Amino acid sequence: MSPDQIALVLGGLLSLGGAKGYFSKGSKASLIAGVGLGGVYLYSSRLMSQNSTSGVPLALAGSAFLFASGVPRLAKTRKPVPLMLTVLGAVSTAYYYKQWV
Repeated sequence: MSPDQIALVLGGLLSLGGAKGYFSKGSKASLIAGVGLGGVYLYSSRLMSQNSTSGVPLALAGSAFLFASGVPRLAKTRKPVPLMLTVLGAVSTAYYYKQWV
């Protein structure tokens, strides 16, 4: 799977997850964060598919933000969703860092 396809999948998953959080629990924060960060990944996917040099750094920034924002929530709640998001952020940060360097 190519870097732009991975960003496309991440963008879709985060957007759907944010919408699910809003519709199931009424969480506006989940909607804003999920759709916002999902949009970052979707835009970075488009940039990468157009061979732009800014696509990978944008995906890396989104991944680092996902990881950094997940750690405190995981430490506080120890629930499965923050765990998944933190792990996803860590793995995608490492992946896009390797792509960037």
